[in-house]
Amino acid sequence: MTTGHKILDPHTLPLIGLQLIEASAGTGKTYTITSLYLRLILGRGTERPFAVNEILVLTFTIAATAELKHRIRTRLMETRLYFLSRQWGLRNGDADNSIHNADTIIRELFDQSQDVDRDIRLLTASIALLDDAAIFTIHGFCSRVLSDYAFETGAPFDQQVDPDPDVMLTLAVEDCYRSELMQLSSPVLEIAQRMWPTPTHLHRQIRQFIYRDDIDVQPVERNVDLARYRTLAIAIKHMWVEQDIPSILREAGFIAKRRCLTHIDEMTSFCGNTELDGRAGSGANLWELWTNDHMQRHLKKSGHLPDHAIFDHFDELWGLQHEFSQLKANLWHQVLGNIKERLSHQQTELGILTLDDLLSRVATNLNETRLARRLADRWPIAMIDEFQDTDDTQYQIFKRIYVDEHKPGTSAFSNTISEGNSESSVNERALFMIGDPKQAIYQFRGADVYTYINARKQTAEQSGVHSLTVNYRSTPPLVDAINHLFNQPNVFDNDDDMPFVPVDPGLKEQEVLIRGEHNPPVVIRQFTGHDGKGLQPRAATMLATEWAAEEISANLLHPCTTIDGEPLHAGQIAVLVRDKNHARATQQSLARRQIQSVYLTLESVFLTETATDLMTVLEAVTDPGDERKIKAALASPLLASTAEELARLGEDTLLQQDMLTEFQRYHSRWAQVGIAPMMESLIKQRGVAVRLLQTKEGERQLTNLRHLTELMQERSMQAPGMRRLLKWYARERREASTVAPESHQLRLESDQNLVKLVTMHAAKGLEYDIVLIPIAGFGLFFANQEPHLYHDLEDDRYRLKIDIGGSDTAVQLANTESMSEDMRLLYVAATRARLRCYLGMPHTRDAKRTAFARLLGYEGKRDMSDVFNALPETLFDTGFVTETERTLVNERRDDAAHLNPPEPRPVIDQRWQVHSYTGITRLLAAQETETDQPGYSDDDVQTAQAILAGEVTPNAPALDPADLKPNRFNFPRGPRAGIALHSLFESLAFDQPIEKQHRLLQQCLERVGLVREQDIWEPVLKDWCEDILGSDLQGMKLRDISRSDRIDEMEFHFPVQASYRVFEFLKNRGYVGGIRTHEDVDIRGLMTGLVDLTFRHDGCYFIVDYKSNHLGSAFPDYEQKALNEAMNVHQYRLQYLIYTVAMTRHLRHTLPTFNYDQHFGGVYYLFLRGMHAKDNTGIYFDKPPAADIEAFDALLNESTEMDVSSL
Repeated sequence: MTTGHKILDPHTLPLIGLQLIEASAGTGKTYTITSLYLRLILGRGTERPFAVNEILVLTFTIAATAELKHRIRTRLMETRLYFLSRQWGLRNGDADNSIHNADTIIRELFDQSQDVDRDIRLLTASIALLDDAAIFTIHGFCSRVLSDYAFETGAPFDQQVDPDPDVMLTLAVEDCYRSELMQLSSPVLEIAQRMWPTPTHLHRQIRQFIYRDDIDVQPVERNVDLARYRTLAIAIKHMWVEQDIPSILREAGFIAKRRCLTHIDEMTSFCGNTELDGRAGSGANLWELWTNDHMQRHLKKSGHLPDHAIFDHFDELWGLQHEFSQLKANLWHQVLGNIKERLSHQQTELGILTLDDLLSRVATNLNETRLARRLADRWPIAMIDEFQDTDDTQYQIFKRIYVDEHKPGTSAFSNTISEGNSESSVNERALFMIGDPKQAIYQFRGADVYTYINARKQTAEQSGVHSLTVNYRSTPPLVDAINHLFNQPNVFDNDDDMPFVPVDPGLKEQEVLIRGEHNPPVVIRQFTGHDGKGLQPRAATMLATEWAAEEISANLLHPCTTIDGEPLHAGQIAVLVRDKNHARATQQSLARRQIQSVYLTLESVFLTETATDLMTVLEAVTDPGDERKIKAALASPLLASTAEELARLGEDTLLQQDMLTEFQRYHSRWAQVGIAPMMESLIKQRGVAVRLLQTKEGERQLTNLRHLTELMQERSMQAPGMRRLLKWYARERREASTVAPESHQLRLESDQNLVKLVTMHAAKGLEYDIVLIPIAGFGLFFANQEPHLYHDLEDDRYRLKIDIGGSDTAVQLANTESMSEDMRLLYVAATRARLRCYLGMPHTRDAKRTAFARLLGYEGKRDMSDVFNALPETLFDTGFVTETERTLVNERRDDAAHLNPPEPRPVIDQRWQVHSYTGITRLLAAQETETDQPGYSDDDVQTAQAILAGEVTPNAPALDPADLKPNRFNFPRGPRAGIALHSLFESLAFDQPIEKQHRLLQQCLERVGLVREQDIWEPVLKDWCEDILGSDLQGMKLRDISRSDRIDEMEFHFPVQASYRVFEFLKNRGYVGGIRTHEDVDIRGLMTGLVDLTFRHDGCYFIVDYKSNHLGSAFPDYEQKALNEAMNVHQYRLQYLIYTVAMTRHLRHTLPTFNYDQHFGGVYYLFLRGMHAKDNTGIYFDKPPAADIEAFDALLNESTEMDVSSL
């Protein structure tokens, strides 16, 4: 049943509950989001105003989040200016022009205001705090949840996120292929190899759905007996060859060119191998072609069915075909389960999450209702932009937070109320889903329009669907033309859930003159051969791109072509293409007419020729002694040595040696300082930039080169090593896709008044005055490719299904969904135009199978002339193109007039630095080492100085009598020992027996160089660990702490801006002593550090820092007096004050009811050598007063003026 639409009114839309807003192209979706944001900030239609950090705004790309934040900031500033101006009475004469241009919503917000001063304060505060606004990508939001609620979700603070899961997926697929598929026995092995000839084939197919959770693979797995199937297949193959079956078939009297005749040779070839899968390259199944039923249908009237036992075998074998299909389905089930298990193992082992893992991890944790309630309390309002691009996991996350938990009458709602939330606070929560199913075009990267449809069904039952129905992008004639094309039944194959609703024009008409004449807003051309004959795809593409280029050159850039009297410039024109091949052809056609263009795409930079050339250069740098590789690099277009130079290199020994030395320098520089500095040296040494910028495509190539270098530098930080990086680079080139991750997408080199070439996917969200789509009749046909993905309606909800067997129903549904996506892509492309749109239809064999043909009614036997005659002449200019001319554009260019001077370089504040406890102690004139690595500087000052001076070996025991029995006191001292002990306690499971973790003890001993003495030292280290874990910490022990209640190596960062006053405070409070400070001390930048251990016990949170300092050779040397002296010498109290500030800031952020005295337990400094379970030595504890922490925190921010002497 078609859902009735409500026209959305931004003034009155309810700001509670579940709301779905459908926004057709150009209807002001972003404007609506900012309007709702304004209402929430000012409290219009809500019980209270909301702060910017309470309103969650989500979209899908980092660029989109930046754009949304910019638009929201601009709207807030416009509103504040209008409110101020109206309040000051500056409406006439003295008022800023923006007052008169303020939109209706801003005016009404002012007119409805009951306290203008309060509203101005709210707007001012919102603008000031907008950098803290909760505007994220959905993956960024999930990452924030896992980080901020690490204890609740069990996520480590140092969890790495890899935005590109392909590396781990490739490893999992290769492992599965090698260890599972290749171990299968015949005939299953042959079937698997036919399905997936290489791991790459398996990877390409499985990546479509491996990360999807809610999928239904059909048919379900069950046992298969192929014995009879195999017997029949082998018998047929022997009979076919030995008994000359082809001759019998040729004499039977079949109709010419029927497949039972045309596939005879293919069957003969098939009989010569061991395969059992009868699928032919054309998609036909060979086992079916010679069944009696099939042959009967293709006999001539005079023909007769061949009489031979083999054809009864064909009948029986074809009847068993479902068993063969079931076997393939079983293989898919096996492979899916195996690869998912391997991915999970890899992620656990490496500590890396993919973007999909972020979603699934959050979704899983939301099954525990407390986290869902806490997220809803923190962000009562959520808006999801581009909701049609979500998948089911993403929707379930927000449904769980904002719908399931707060539905009156449910147990979850009752629990929320019973935990102290008022019913009004629960009812103020809202989830806004803003999108347009007609623009859902990203299925290939995981988006699922059926998730939108499922949400739409639910929302329609609760609050209805609100529609934006006025187009503010295109002129009235163009709006009418688009409405005419798409306003037809089932245009998107689902009028119930995805109807096309005509929109009204919201702009005034503009005068567009093409060569001085008025023309209809939409131009449609069919590209055909002479006498109306069809074209081959390559010829059709060439004719289409030549037509588009000629239209631009001869008509659009003609001096008499104007918009409201102003000449049309190249920068106002965009050509939308399907892929890089169409883009390259169009660019060449434009270049032949001396028209410059720029290419904007979502394609990967790894697909470019520059990436190929760079690979050649990198291989030479990696092996600088390989003369062949060096010559290949020099001959590449990137380095562009001439044939003469290469010949001279082979003849001149000295020149050859110089070249080898040059590449050796590149090799050394890469090894010492990294790939990026090496590339800079190479570019400068070889003059690459200067030479490229003198060529036609040089700017594009140089942009690609810089981009690739940047990506490699980023990757080298995660995976150091030349060959490792080169292997990653090669894999990225091999797996690069036409729609790449955001960081891999080609960057725009320049767009200074150039024609834009844009892929249709990249054009989404953009708009241009003139849009040309020379190949609007595009289509991708995958009817015979398995598996088939489609959706099926079950219990009024669509579920994703994967069909392995190739059932007719599945193939039909998959093809229908593919056609629907093509239609949506065509809609997106056509609605990018503001003034005029050009559409091209190549006359090829498959033209009538395209979405554009269906849109025009160009189907069946209908002729294109009939199609054109049915279109209104006032809206459509139609015709045929068989050839084009070539008009050169000789525009008078004055590029200098269009160039803007570069912006002044930003002034870098040299005072801004990254600070840590170690760095601060240097300012205090303490003698500390240069590193913050845990455990590095634990030993006493004298030992550290001796180590640095080379007087003491770091691993040598401090006491050296030959007969001294090994113990914790003569355990190696120095940085390596400290690091090893820290690593040991980071890895130990405190609540598990030590003897079961002996491998960790061995690793610790290996790190300090005691490999040969492991048998002696391992019992010592075991007893030592037992003492440490069993020591009493005021009624608790480390042994009581489970892994889920602890975070090891918690990393923190927070902004800092402090002066000498912070040191005065520390001295006055007795936290530091013996320091020298000056009034010119200025600390600003970022405070960072690693806390060895944070743990939770009985609702309190504690900080632990391990110290391996050697204070003496007996337990009394580690009593409180000695510990106090060590704390003073090393300024450790400053360290734990910084840690406590970081911890309390985090707890205030994540615990809504945080109270320092109640929730913060204190700080333990554990001097490991002196800890003994019976004597409780080696333990230093402090819990600074709350007032001291608040004062220290404020002084680190310099946010308030304080009288330090009074603290």
